[in-house]
Amino acid sequence: MITVIGLGFVGLTTALGFSDKDYLVYGYDTSQDKTERLRKGMVPFYEPYLDEKLNQYMNNRFHIVDDLKDAIDKSEIVFFCVGTPSQADGSADLSYIFDAAKSVTECITKPQFKVLVIKSSVPPATTSECINPYIESLGFKVDEDVGLTNNPEFCGRGMPGAIL
Repeated sequence: MITVIGLGFVGLTTALGFSDKDYLVYGYDTSQDKTERLRKGMVPFYEPYLDEKLNQYMNNRFHIVDDLKDAIDKSEIVFFCVGTPSQADGSADLSYIFDAAKSVTECITKPQFKVLVIKSSVPPATTSECINPYIESLGFKVDEDVGLTNNPEFCGRGMPGAIL
């Protein structure tokens, strides 16, 4: 099972793409407004067929959850699809990733091994130089307690390889 943190364009297409491949997926977003709209089948952006996939898989292979701990307990893989807006100096604001990582690690009961996947857009080496040390500062040894990898989002709308 898979949990996707962040249900914007990248997160929602990722979640429904895995649902379309027969995976059970839990979706979590901190925005109650967004989750309520999605529960009603309302996609807040245009992506061909995404509204159909949302309605096809909602409460079937795709479950929007309010209880992050329950989703993390049931999942082996956690995708981070949260915003990384540019700061004034041009660097990526990693605060949303750090907040999500803290929330997820608070839900993991050792020795549960989870694979954490950074799908949010981050500059090269960010996962190894910033996110890895942060997760270890939370008391989780990467490669022993959790796996950590990066799965960059390069596919755009209508491009070959796009999830849906």
